[in-house]
Parts: sequence; structure tokens; C-alpha cells
Amino acid sequence: DRDKDSFVSLLKEYPRGFIIEPVLKNAPEFASFNNSSLNTIRIATVRLDDRTEIPFAFARFGTNGSNVDNFCSNGIIASIDIETGIIFSTFRKDMKPCIIHPNSKKAIVGFKIPRWEELKAIVKEMALVVPSNRYTGWDMAYTPNGWVLIEANARGQFVNQMSAKKGIKRLFDEYINEIEIKEKKR
Repeated sequence: DRDKDSFVSLLKEYPRGFIIEPVLKNAPEFASFNNSSLNTIRIATVRLDDRTEIPFAFARFGTNGSNVDNFCSNGIIASIDIETGIIFSTFRKDMKPCIIHPNSKKAIVGFKIPRWEELKAIVKEMALVVPSNRYTGWDMAYTPNGWVLIEANARGQFVNQMSAKKGIKRLFDEYINEIEIKEKKR
């Protein structure tokens, strides 16, 4: 908070050091839903021996001027079709769909994620960085400078099932079986 802290006061308060990160802002396409939060995408990867799959993805939008986009803070989860990058279903903490953003009145369902193919390529490339980690939930933000990694979750949530109205256990069982079969052949 630039109004509260100066760099000199931070040096005094944290003599062992600290990290300063830039404040990220959404590109206009995402900011138009709720500009007080960094609205993000959770896109999961499963790294198999010969390929990387994307089993699901969902957008998260903040509401009511909140500075966070997460579900537990009354944010909106919006399931994304992996092939097209188009949002097809939404879900809120109150268990109700939210086709239109309650504050901005912008349509969520039908929104196409900008540079979707680029995002898929980025997370598939990042999935190869730590070979021992087969599953990652990538939190990505679309900024005026393009896609930015917020964090990588080795145990990223599966809350997308509520929004998509479709379980994913069977799909993950298939991934696990494929991995186990290849491991036995080695």
C-alpha cells in the first residue's frame, strides 16, 4: 500500500528482507467482469509419459468489488470447454448458476477466453518442468502483457465439477490406469 508504507519503513520493519512484486491487472476483456479483482483461470494438466492432457479448466471472477476472485469469497466459477475456450456453465457459493455477472451485467456463459490455444500451449510446456509431478492446477491471469503464471498447485482443487455438472473421477481413473500399465512394462 503506497499510501501507508514507504520503502524505507519497509526496510526497517523487515530487516531480513522481503519480496516486492508488481501489482497485476487484468486485460480489459477480463477486467470488464469485475475490475477490483484479478480474475484468473485454473487450468489443470496431467502429464502422461508421451503427452500432457488438460482435463478441465475454469475461470474465476470476483464480485461486489472484492479484491479476490475465489469461490469462498463469493466469487464465480465458470467452466471452460477445453476444445473451444468458451465458458459453458457457472456456479456460485449459493449453489446457483450465474449466467450474467451480477455487478457488471456482462454475459459469462458464452464468453470466449482470449488467446485460448496459447494458454493451453503454455501450461503444457510448464507441465514438463517438474517431471515427477504428474498433476498441476495452474492459476493463470490474462494481463495487458499476455498470460502470467500466478501459482502452480500440485494439489489443485476439482471444484470445476460443480460448475460443469460432471464428475471427473472416471477420467482420472483412466489416467492412473494408463500410468500404472506403462510402469508395469518397465
